[in-house]
Amino acid sequence: MNKLVMNFLVTEGYVEAAKIIRMESGTHPDIDLATITDRMAVKKAAQCGNVEDAIEKINDLNPEILDTNPQLFFQLQQQRLIELIRNGRINSEWKSRRSPGVCSRGACF
Repeated sequence: MNKLVMNFLVTEGYVEAAKIIRMESGTHPDIDLATITDRMAVKKAAQCGNVEDAIEKINDLNPEILDTNPQLFFQLQQQRLIELIRNGRINSEWKSRRSPGVCSRGACF
């Protein structure tokens, strides 16, 4: 049960509560608690529609994450497209990137 509570606290970004549970129950999280704030910044950026900011934060934390996890990179690019459509910017973005050879991390636009 303590492990379940710890997982919830870490996932939702409750650093102080996770530290207290760790001290009181001896349950250790699967990740370093020092990284939770950075992880929450990535999560918040993605949830707010700032996908490019989320990708930048991910690359700042660990530049290899998106290179070694193509599914995650694809999902972020997919969300980026959704946000462009949602904000009515798809036509201007599409036109500016239609020239051949415009690629980023293997994804061409």
